[in-house]
Amino acid sequence: MGPQILFGLLLALYVAGTHGMLHPYYSTCETGTCTCTASTCGRNAQCSIVGGRPVCSCLRGHSGDPLTNCIRLASRSYIHAYPVHGIL
Repeated sequence: MGPQILFGLLLALYVAGTHGMLHPYYSTCETGTCTCTASTCGRNAQCSIVGGRPVCSCLRGHSGDPLTNCIRLASRSYIHAYPVHGIL
């Protein structure tokens, strides 16, 4: 396994651990310099450059596919305001 492949695998594992997704390389790094643009990531997602490549991740309090759309999660205050009690 070459060093570039190994680096790519390690980077993918790192990104997976941070709940981000690598953006397809060819779409924003054609000139060798990667940048985040308004269309790099999906709705309710943010872009950051990690290892020279754009990585999309959902905003805090959101979940989903950061390349297309992240959905706002229910707030914890709502969950605590209306607790569910079960009877055994």
